[in-house]
Amino acid sequence: MKVLLLIPILFLLISCNSPEKMAKTAISENLKLTLNDFKSYEPVEFGKLDSSMSKYEKSPRGQALLDSSDKYSGAYKHLNDRLAYESDPRIALVILNLANKRLEQSQSFVKQFNKEAPFYKPQFIGWKMQHSFRAKNLAGNFGINHFLFYLNPELTKVIQTSDISEKALETK
Repeated sequence: MKVLLLIPILFLLISCNSPEKMAKTAISENLKLTLNDFKSYEPVEFGKLDSSMSKYEKSPRGQALLDSSDKYSGAYKHLNDRLAYESDPRIALVILNLANKRLEQSQSFVKQFNKEAPFYKPQFIGWKMQHSFRAKNLAGNFGINHFLFYLNPELTKVIQTSDISEKALETK
């Protein structure tokens, strides 16, 4: 009888973890899988838990526009490189015209992206938290690391990490 009474109480205690604690647990679980030497892991600082919103450049439409711009920009660079080695002025003129057309096409996709981006409505996609920690690298030396961890909406799993070590150094 007492055991049956303890089960709901234990469930309440386990499920009442704060969101910050759940995020820290998920981050720790992720580091167990990704660090070279998890036994050397020493937490330094956890940032504030914040919501993570979608971005237009990661949306299917925004990504398609940027990819198209990159494609034509790459073609422009290739033609421009080829132009440097062309000795026939007639062929050079054809290449120059084609290169300029590719540049215009690339710029039109960027212009369309910039036109649509202000109207994009970001969606909640999960959470993010900064974390600084010390750990040994492959050479066995300690180093301090600064990462931004993106977590799923349930705060149970890290879905993406971003090394912000350079940015952390710039702000100090």
